[in-house]
Amino acid sequence: MADVAIGESMSQELEQEYAKSVFGRMLFRKAASHFNLAEYQQAEYIAGQLIRIEPEHEQALRFFRKCRYHQRPGWLHHVRATVIFLLLLAALVVCIEVLLVRPFYGMHVHLVETSRNTIFGMGLLLLIGGEGLHWGLVRSAVP
Repeated sequence: MADVAIGESMSQELEQEYAKSVFGRMLFRKAASHFNLAEYQQAEYIAGQLIRIEPEHEQALRFFRKCRYHQRPGWLHHVRATVIFLLLLAALVVCIEVLLVRPFYGMHVHLVETSRNTIFGMGLLLLIGGEGLHWGLVRSAVP
């Protein structure tokens, strides 16, 4: 439906500002439709076209960033997988601590607690760092 309205707004003899407004709204709706269908690259492309037409369109700029953010690169998936591994490893260390170390090897409790907290902290820092880096790259790549 948006394609029909876009075509009509271009073909009609409308006042230029009004036609630009209708064209911009229809482009934005088309980009939103693609976004809702999880077609993030197409939504990003259309939002980028809208930004080129109307650089002051703040909603389109935010929407472009949102599309970019939802297109998570491969390295971010690896970061998240590593975080999950570290958190599961920390959970395993907690199980070992509760079941073996505390009842039988009391002298090693401090070492196990330190290693558990270190593993958990590394996972948390990696998650914050990876997501922050992705957010920063998205913010800096806006046209």
